[in-house]
Amino acid sequence: MRSKETESDSDTPLLPVSSFYKLLDYRIYLRTKTRLVALCAVSSDRGNELKLYEWEWRGEVKGWKVGLANLKVEQLNLLRIAKDAQELAQKHAIPLKWDLSITDKE
Repeated sequence: MRSKETESDSDTPLLPVSSFYKLLDYRIYLRTKTRLVALCAVSSDRGNELKLYEWEWRGEVKGWKVGLANLKVEQLNLLRIAKDAQELAQKHAIPLKWDLSITDKE
């Protein structure tokens, strides 16, 4: 995982968060040429919020477009979601492509 605080400007451009929000910090969980998933701390006139975003690359003309946006996670039990995902995946033989080790290495 990476955060805004640990990345140099040359490594990664700021995430394509709407100009409505001020990006305070973030953690990137998946980055490919066509997909980007990040947990973002943002600020707006409504206060500070945590949002889970997924962006999809739509080519040079369209650029990054939001696939999943504004999913507020403050009221979601993400540990429960992860546990349920593991149980359902095992029950239905769905392979998970998670790195289950929790480290700050990337």
